[in-house]
Amino acid sequence: MKKILDLSLVFIALGGLLSCQPAHKLTSAPSATSSSPKEKDIQYQSYPYGQSIVHTLLIPANSHFLITPALSPSLSRLEILAQKHHAIAAINGGYFDPENRKSTAIVVQQGVLVGNPRQNERLMHNPKLAPYLKQILNRTEFRRYHCGQTTHYDIVLHSEPLPVGCRLVDALGGGPRLLPKVTLVQEGFVDSAKGKVLRDPLGSSQPNARSAIGITRDESIVLVMVAQ
Repeated sequence: MKKILDLSLVFIALGGLLSCQPAHKLTSAPSATSSSPKEKDIQYQSYPYGQSIVHTLLIPANSHFLITPALSPSLSRLEILAQKHHAIAAINGGYFDPENRKSTAIVVQQGVLVGNPRQNERLMHNPKLAPYLKQILNRTEFRRYHCGQTTHYDIVLHSEPLPVGCRLVDALGGGPRLLPKVTLVQEGFVDSAKGKVLRDPLGSSQPNARSAIGITRDESIVLVMVAQ
């Protein structure tokens, strides 16, 4: 794996999801099982890991599928949101406040900022989060660029500048980054002192359902979901 980003799976989505959609209309949808050698569009696999089931979906580089964020204005089941956007596959992504239902993650669609954590007053004016606010607002995000006639994906911190000659199309904040090293502390997810955990809202050391997205060295995209 070149880069991988944890997107924190939850069953109810509000902040956003990543959907895999065909770039043009297909006469038939790809099979939802492992692809044969001739079916190089999407490769789905599932396998047991301890007491969990790991689901992976590989979208090969230069395929006719696009990975884009979608945003629900209200609480919605993931499968309903996926059907609404005619997605071939989807995983939950980003974070939101369960009380005011406002995004705590960056969401950009077609170059427009549609999810802005700075507009979430419970985040921006929470004294308990004040020491971590700079880190929270600069978490890792999954991006889609247009670079001339080519589409590129990346996983970088929000403050990372765009590549020269590229235009930002979509972005979905998540975090923490998992490779080449886990950035739980750097992104304000975990804080500990003298062996005592002061902050860990993800329960990072506990078993839980998780989801992630990765970019391989050949720029293929991997969606990963670990179900408890």
